[in-house]
Amino acid sequence: MASAQDYMFDFKPLYNSLDSLLESGVEFYSSRDGEVDAKFLSEFQRGERTLEKVRPFEEYLSKVVEVFDFVYPDGERVRGNGFRSLLYVYNSALIKLQLALSHWSRRHNGWFFVATEQLDVLRAHVRVLDGVTLLLKYAVDLAKEQVAKGTVFSGGNIATVLKKLAISDEVERDCFYGRCLGFQYTSSYLRPVLQALAIGMASYDSWYQLSKNSGRIVKLLASVINGSDYVMFPNRRGLKFADLRQDCDMHFTKAFWSINEDASIKASQMAQ
Repeated sequence: MASAQDYMFDFKPLYNSLDSLLESGVEFYSSRDGEVDAKFLSEFQRGERTLEKVRPFEEYLSKVVEVFDFVYPDGERVRGNGFRSLLYVYNSALIKLQLALSHWSRRHNGWFFVATEQLDVLRAHVRVLDGVTLLLKYAVDLAKEQVAKGTVFSGGNIATVLKKLAISDEVERDCFYGRCLGFQYTSSYLRPVLQALAIGMASYDSWYQLSKNSGRIVKLLASVINGSDYVMFPNRRGLKFADLRQDCDMHFTKAFWSINEDASIKASQMAQ
């Protein structure tokens, strides 16, 4: 039977590639003094720091992740748990960052290199890696407490759990909803669907927030104008969608999905 480690990622090739690409970026922009060059240098250096910081978290989880797998009485192992899923997300973040850096490496000396666009791409992927790093840090803290029990469920003091979950407030959530939305999914079809949903919800909020006294044409114009911004500027979309996920209430959700509570109640009564 294959060992649990056979089903884990080999991060070494990714690390080697990212180290080389990030080092090339730092070396390239260190000798330049433009404003955009300084921003590029800052992002490359931030990427190096984050990658150095996150490796110990990944290494620890990779060593203990099999402890949390479900094992049948006959010894068959189900290789699946929340820590494995988080490592999968981490692997996806590294791959997307590698793709962005590889694109920079091929194009940065070319005539058609759009510096501001590539800077936004690089910044977005580095920020995602920062966010995943915080989640891995929390996962390591949790795993260290639970590894002896072999379960991901704490079963302990709920106050302690809530205190640890507060780390999620440190994560810059908008980076997950902007340019990098859906980065963890392998399907090329799912990302456009998620992007369309995010654009739709962000645009609809412009309609929803206007006063009921506003005319339908005014609402429509506001929705279209803001909606075009969310299509062209992923960062704005990310900020708006993150705010919606944090603050939207039941009424907004019902309105967006056109959920008619009265009709649902009548339908259920008729079914009875």
